[in-house]
Amino acid sequence: MIATTVLLLVLGILLGSNVLAALLLMPAAFRLLPERSVHAFVTRVISPYYLYCAALSGAALALLFSQLAVPNVMRMVIALCCVGYVLAWRELLPRLMQYRERGDEPALRRLERAGQILNTAQMAVVSAVFIALLRAL
Repeated sequence: MIATTVLLLVLGILLGSNVLAALLLMPAAFRLLPERSVHAFVTRVISPYYLYCAALSGAALALLFSQLAVPNVMRMVIALCCVGYVLAWRELLPRLMQYRERGDEPALRRLERAGQILNTAQMAVVSAVFIALLRAL
């Protein structure tokens, strides 16, 4: 029972972090900050955010494996969520910065949109697993 409580707490923190980033951090970084400040903001705030979310989703995955009655699909989607955070940190952010520095607006918009879709999918997955676990209690 303690593992389930901790799992719900971790998923809740992860979901809250996603909502905060989607509604506040990302728009502030790419739309409101001066051009010279964006790179520093991304490297000091957004990059660690993705690593933080990868760690939380990895912890949630480990806790899901401790729950014997949990369907494997929950484990699989949280694992994909974790991989998504790592890929966003490793691939998405550096490319966003490259396109921004080059001034390639169409590519920047496409990649920002891809990041929004990824973040929305991750929020949906975490929400679905969170709700399913609550219903199972």
